[in-house]
Amino acid sequence: MAETRTRDLWDKIDILAKIMTPVVLFTFGTLYNMHQTRINEAQKASDRVASLVKSLSSQNIEERKTALALLNYEKSKHPGAVPDDLLTNILPALVQLAKSEKDADVARTAEKLAKDVVSNVEPGLVAAVQNQVADDPGRIFMHILDEGQRSDARRIAGQLEDKGYHVPVSEKVTAVPALTEVRFFHAEEAQEAAELAIALQNLGVTEAKVSDQSRSKNASRVRKRTFEIWFSAKSLRQPLTNTSSPRTGSESQ
Repeated sequence: MAETRTRDLWDKIDILAKIMTPVVLFTFGTLYNMHQTRINEAQKASDRVASLVKSLSSQNIEERKTALALLNYEKSKHPGAVPDDLLTNILPALVQLAKSEKDADVARTAEKLAKDVVSNVEPGLVAAVQNQVADDPGRIFMHILDEGQRSDARRIAGQLEDKGYHVPVSEKVTAVPALTEVRFFHAEEAQEAAELAIALQNLGVTEAKVSDQSRSKNASRVRKRTFEIWFSAKSLRQPLTNTSSPRTGSESQ
């Protein structure tokens, strides 16, 4: 009788094992697959962020706008796809874009996203980010016709950066004005543009003149204290002097 009960017990254990083994294997398999999925999603998010960093630094304004729009979309619609602690990796790029971007809308979007990321990850840094963005040095975008002008344009950029301006890498274009122009986009900044033209003249660009773009179609979209220098084809073909130039608007503010 005892032997029969023992055999029945082992039979039950055997049946239970046959039933539970697939369940256990399925459960562990499911958990493993979920874990791998999370890893894969995190890697995809990291790859997306890495690609967006390049786009944030693009010279094409539409590409910069698209990158910011995608970041905002991921944060609002799929917050788990691009977590804030991952976005902190591109925080320097966002702050730089907020400070140097010519387009006012893009700059505001970059600033807001930078603040959102910091407030969620490290609230104590919000003030620091705000101070960096609020410190508006003024921006000067240079345009050259050919690569032969780049080295001299870079030297001029260094002089203007010493005065506090942010001067990105010169953009090569296919057409330039007959005379070098300092373009401004807000009427109240005409004096500062004139001072920049004088600074260029003291640096050897003798034909520099001021060009008022405040009534152009897109002027309202341009941030305050944003200027463009369009070097003529004949500019930067002579030795540049190191003569100190007059104080510009950025130094008096």
